[in-house]
Amino acid sequence: MSQFILFEQNPAAEGTGRDEMASARNSDFLAGVADLYFPGAEQVVSCAAVAGDASDLINDVYLRIRSNSDVEGSRIARLVKRAFEMNIGFVFWAGSDYRDLPAIGSCADFLQALAEQAEQQPADVFMKYIPHCAGSGG
Repeated sequence: MSQFILFEQNPAAEGTGRDEMASARNSDFLAGVADLYFPGAEQVVSCAAVAGDASDLINDVYLRIRSNSDVEGSRIARLVKRAFEMNIGFVFWAGSDYRDLPAIGSCADFLQALAEQAEQQPADVFMKYIPHCAGSGG
């Protein structure tokens, strides 16, 4: 199943993975999810420009867990940490199961949920962080 990640706007700093981001408006499916969680936001981006599939980012977390490495050092954890610092909302889901995602409220909650959900294969991650209106969407 494909893993998807949308950010309300691009949290990547210049030269640090910005090429992995693509406008969610380039896909009718992703645009629909963006409209559900971030209504009116025009700068919503999909993480992993290749068809929007972010599975490699989650598999990296799984491999880190299996090798007893630090989950916080993963590319996706660093990107989400920056999103929290910039107060940028995001959603993670797999396949077409994007409604009623569980809400998280902090970076620590994110890291815990990421580690728990990425522990098994297939590593599919489901969560949302909507800072502007907690609990909205879906």
